[in-house]
Amino acid sequence: MDDETLQRAETMFLDAATDPEAWQAALEMVARATRSKGAAILTVEGRGPFVLPTSEMGELAERYVKDGWHQRDFRYAGIPLMKRSGIMVDQDIVAPDRMARMDYYADFLRPMGFGWFAGLRVTTGDDLWCLTFQRGEDVGAYLPEDQVRLARLGDVVSRAATIARRLEFIRLDGAVDAADATAGACLFIDRFCRIVRMTAAAEAMVGRQFHIRQGRIAFSHCASDALDRHLAASIWPDLAPDAAALRPVTVSRPGQRPLVFHAIRLRGNALGFFAPAFAMVTVKDLEEAPRHDIETFGRHYRLTPSELRVAQAIIERHGVIEAATSLGISHETARSHAKALYAKTSTANQVELVSLILRFR
Repeated sequence: MDDETLQRAETMFLDAATDPEAWQAALEMVARATRSKGAAILTVEGRGPFVLPTSEMGELAERYVKDGWHQRDFRYAGIPLMKRSGIMVDQDIVAPDRMARMDYYADFLRPMGFGWFAGLRVTTGDDLWCLTFQRGEDVGAYLPEDQVRLARLGDVVSRAATIARRLEFIRLDGAVDAADATAGACLFIDRFCRIVRMTAAAEAMVGRQFHIRQGRIAFSHCASDALDRHLAASIWPDLAPDAAALRPVTVSRPGQRPLVFHAIRLRGNALGFFAPAFAMVTVKDLEEAPRHDIETFGRHYRLTPSELRVAQAIIERHGVIEAATSLGISHETARSHAKALYAKTSTANQVELVSLILRFR
């Protein structure tokens, strides 16, 4: 191993703690320092794996998930050892003579030029990751002296990842504030589908429209299998955009209109790689009237106070006669104000007027 390059890689990881875009370059550097053909960070537990690979490992990482090798990766048996000692290698899990006969090596790794593996424990306080290295057969296994150096690197990357995760929580709180102001009831879930943050509007629904059990959405009157599948699908990166599991889910309620849940995966720069939330879930209660901003509507169309009161009554009661009764004015006066509203807003009837008002949210 190249100790000087390894030290540079450690510095790059610490710099990457505050710059999500820098993780890729740090992985490339540490792969060169350890004579590895590639490196990647992947999840160990929960829905996944979510893989951040170097360029040399891009195709391998894609096939690992797409071809289902992550479900046949026998090296998961070494995770207890990795948790205890900080590192695991092929030799800890399988004898070298058996490696030659295993499909995982013969059909998956060797055809792509890979052969030997090391996995480092990376923790972020409440989560466990694996920093994995892959060597070609020409370089050979990670020997005991290599493992000592790599184990030290695992501690450095854990410190960087922990800082990154704390910063992502700060960014998440900003996203929650923005959603509170614009989107109403929203939940933010991690890759285990557990709620990590929610808007004030969503908090107000807990205990009335739904419950939270072990960090997850639950209902007292029914199971939520369809919703569970929808939430899991939203954080799985490889489903087609039109996959049925990604469509909004309705949950029926006795004697009430349903709730509508729509989970959307947070992509790109929405949150970084070590983000605590992987998806935002909007919740619509069809029992409640749509929210509208009547004041902004009135200012935009320069309505008089009387016209604004009629518009408010119409949106609440959906009828000019009912509006007149609620306001204590004559039917003719209400109709006169309604005609003025249609003229100022370029709408033809109550339906168009109500639709327009509801767009002012």
